[in-house]
Amino acid sequence: MSISATAWPQAITAITLFTEDLAATKQFYREVFRLPVVFEDDASAVFNFGNTLINLLSIAAIMHRDLIFPTPHE
Repeated sequence: MSISATAWPQAITAITLFTEDLAATKQFYREVFRLPVVFEDDASAVFNFGNTLINLLSIAAIMHRDLIFPTPHE
């Protein structure tokens, strides 16, 4: 099976990363990459890496809100 080069978008503009410790992860991105937070609430923080947004989501907050369900392991 072959996938053509046109199957991928020209750019990735947003990536979501899940974190167990939103405060520590947010601090890491601020200190290591020296980036300001462009959006945040109690469950997430967003950083802008040029043309790509990095969205950090708190696992505990999203599980509490029933937004995402983990796949059970067999």
